[in-house]
Amino acid sequence: LNMGTPEARRQDPALQAAEKALELMEQAESLKGSAAEFEARLKANPQDWDSCFDLALLYNGVDRRAQTLDLLLEIVRHDRQWRDDRARKQLLELFEVWGGEASETQSGRRRLSALLFS
Repeated sequence: LNMGTPEARRQDPALQAAEKALELMEQAESLKGSAAEFEARLKANPQDWDSCFDLALLYNGVDRRAQTLDLLLEIVRHDRQWRDDRARKQLLELFEVWGGEASETQSGRRRLSALLFS
């Protein structure tokens, strides 16, 4: 079985998405705090974008994609430039990992476009 050159394998979109998915899982696992703690922080300060972002990563780690989208889109809506446009960039990575056919990707892209171009 010929898998191609190492460089060709690195360029494979499926492999890139799998590697990104692993990175996202590791990122979620490295967070200090539970979803309940981040939810409490957001309840106390709805514009705590750091907690909002971290909670989105935690939700993605447990396959709560709709909640992940809601939180990241909330950041984009209120503070597009937060941490050098980090929420929008994270959404684009998630769309790649989830795949173009995933309903959350399609919905998320529409919602993000509406925010950016309205």
